[in-house]
Amino acid sequence: MTSRQNPVFKSTLRLRDKKERCEQKKILVEGLKENAQALSHGLTIEALFFCEELLTIEATRLIQKVQESSSVQLFHLEADLIERLLVRETGRGGVCGVYRLPLSPK
Repeated sequence: MTSRQNPVFKSTLRLRDKKERCEQKKILVEGLKENAQALSHGLTIEALFFCEELLTIEATRLIQKVQESSSVQLFHLEADLIERLLVRETGRGGVCGVYRLPLSPK
């Protein structure tokens, strides 16, 4: 993915806003460690964005693990796009995931 105008990218970028996260019932998880924790805690991943230029060996392993689930969309982003998704520090292992919010108990 190379364009900021891509509808998937634009929708994902809006997840940085709390109101949008509530409306879409999704969260954006940035960073290798954080994505690994989200997966290990059983959150359902819908999409994983990555930048090959920033990938570490551990991030490549995470992508391979995610690929085992056929329902997960994988998106290769150019470095400037992945940096737009990241709120915190640049890089973060070059990965950013979109997860469904767990249902809150009533």
